[in-house]
This record gives sequence, C-alpha cells and structure tokens, in this order.
Amino acid sequence: MRRLPLVALPAMQCDDGCGACCGPVPVTKSEAYEIVGYMRRHGVTPKADHGPLQCALFDGQRCTVHPVRPLICRVFGHTPHLECSRGHNRNVGDQFIAQAIRDNGRAVGMLNHVVGAA
Repeated sequence: MRRLPLVALPAMQCDDGCGACCGPVPVTKSEAYEIVGYMRRHGVTPKADHGPLQCALFDGQRCTVHPVRPLICRVFGHTPHLECSRGHNRNVGDQFIAQAIRDNGRAVGMLNHVVGAA
C-alpha cells in the first residue's frame, strides 16, 4: 500500500470536540491491521454507545487512533467531495485526492466492524 505522505496535506482546521466527519469509515486491509495494532499497543477500546453513523473510535472529544487514522479521515475536509460541514479546509485539488484514494487500495470493510464495535 502506498500511503499519502502526511506532509502533502496542509494542516487541518478543526473545532475542538466536533467529530461531525467521524461517521462510517471505510478501511483497507493494511489500514485495519495498523489501527488494530495501534489499539492493542495503546489500550484503545471502541466506544460501546456510539450511534449507527458514528465512528466508535471518536471518544466525543477526539479521534483515539488519530496517528494511524485511515486515509479517508486524513483527506476529509480537504476537497469539496468530502466537505467539512463547518466549511473548513477545502484546499487540495480533487485530482490529487482522487489519486491518493486510488493509490491507497480498495476498502475491505467498515472500521466499526473491524474493531468489533458494529
């Protein structure tokens, strides 16, 4: 898997505790392995009381796996096709984002299912 270099994206502007973009998250096989490994190493437990359209790894204030979050989470808000509901960021070309997603590989499941929080 070729992952989008983190330095290629400008810093995100996010409101504290927002999580509006932390909904159903498609993940690739390698992302799933990376996230589950991170959870084990850092004692991260998915939220049991998340809603059906919420990511179980958002604790109400922040992403608990932020350093290894999937590519879709990394690019969210940087393009009109994955728009921040609060109007932040939209600052990377659509073609760049589309290529990064293609390069990342095919999604094999949803994050909540992968971490046993479905």
